[in-house]
Amino acid sequence: MTVDMGNAWPSEINNSVIIFGFVFFIITKHVISCQTIKHEKTLLWFLLILLGFNFLWSFSKVEYQDYGLYEFRIYIQYIIIFGTILIVPKIKNIIYGYFVALKKIADDLFSEKKEASEIRKINNKKYTKSKSKLFTWFVGKKSKLLYLLLLVFILGLGLRLINLGELDPAGDEYRHLLAAKHFLADGFYDYPNSHLTTNLVILTQKISNSNNMFFLRSPFAIIGSLSVLLLFFLGRKIHTKVGLIAAYLYACLPLAVGMSRYIRGYEITVFVLLFLTLLLLQRRFIKNLILRSAILIIVFKIFAFFDEDLRTDSTFLLFVMFTGIYLVLHYINRFSEKSWYKYVFLGIAFVGGLMVLPYFTDFQWQTTPELQYMFIFNYITINVMWFLPFIPFLFILIVTVIPFIVSHKNNFILATSFIVLFTVFVYIYFFEAPRRFQVRYLYSLIPYYILLLSAGIHLIFNLIKKVYINI
Repeated sequence: MTVDMGNAWPSEINNSVIIFGFVFFIITKHVISCQTIKHEKTLLWFLLILLGFNFLWSFSKVEYQDYGLYEFRIYIQYIIIFGTILIVPKIKNIIYGYFVALKKIADDLFSEKKEASEIRKINNKKYTKSKSKLFTWFVGKKSKLLYLLLLVFILGLGLRLINLGELDPAGDEYRHLLAAKHFLADGFYDYPNSHLTTNLVILTQKISNSNNMFFLRSPFAIIGSLSVLLLFFLGRKIHTKVGLIAAYLYACLPLAVGMSRYIRGYEITVFVLLFLTLLLLQRRFIKNLILRSAILIIVFKIFAFFDEDLRTDSTFLLFVMFTGIYLVLHYINRFSEKSWYKYVFLGIAFVGGLMVLPYFTDFQWQTTPELQYMFIFNYITINVMWFLPFIPFLFILIVTVIPFIVSHKNNFILATSFIVLFTVFVYIYFFEAPRRFQVRYLYSLIPYYILLLSAGIHLIFNLIKKVYINI
């Protein structure tokens, strides 16, 4: 039985997830900043109109293969958007304000983050040593932040555990189960892919003493849910709200939910990738960045050596690339205050990387680009991303690129932007898959992409908020 990760996510859930996300965003804004969101009713009406239109369209017999009708639907969405803009008082000033406030917002965000850090240090001193370090970290209103994070975690865990044992084993999942069965019976197995995955299945069978698929898949669902927390802490390096947005998006991402409900090595690899990336950004772990980077690369290489999986090796290269870019950006920032040096370096690294790529990998230039790998930007209708088919491709692309343009002081955002754009470009023009296009080939890149998308969403909402206040 073959499992289609896209079809496994019911289309009816999309509306519920987006509504929950909108309400969650409002709650988050009130809890963290305690500021009133202007025009909440207008935004809500716009969302309901858009959702209602898509809901009615879902009952029609129109297929997306008819591109003309699909394009017509997109135009209707644009009409709804611009119609909503016309009825909002003073909205014209907001459009003009976008161009005025875009450059200033990034510097304001970093100054706010610095002030918040100083306030947090002062508040921490007021708490006694008897209090738990975890709750001391979430001082004041941040205890409510903890509740929001737990809510997102429970949501992600619930989506991954519900009816977990319903589907029969399929594909490589069945091969891992068969290898575990051979090991328990004969003491060895000969399945070569992802030894850590097979060993985890063996351990689960020994502990549970059961062949129930719910128990055998549950470790991967739990690991996928823990990745939601790691994504929050990574996003928190940019801003607390970015961490919350990223955690929510990853918790509800159909692709991530589907992969967590499947016995494969993807979730283990992504968890290790996120954990080591978080350690890379932790100055308290090892103060010397070069030494810290070298140790983490060695640790990841040891993990890949024992796992013996091609996908783990490719994820290792992804981590090495991110670490190298982040390291160089750090020292450019240390020896020079000119931000354009960073962009020059990233441009050289992009072009140079494409030139040397064919010499140490199997990647070669393709005559026909694989544009399907732009699916993370909503290029085509593949139901593994949470925003399809609600938001146009161009909007997602702009939201993703904005942090790269305005966040020149944040090396984490610049390094993340580089590997997302570079990797997607490589898969479009250089990667010739041995089989047909598969969305899971970019799965290890998805957490970085979500962080970038969350940073863009946060920048846009802060820009709107600042323009509203100035009106």
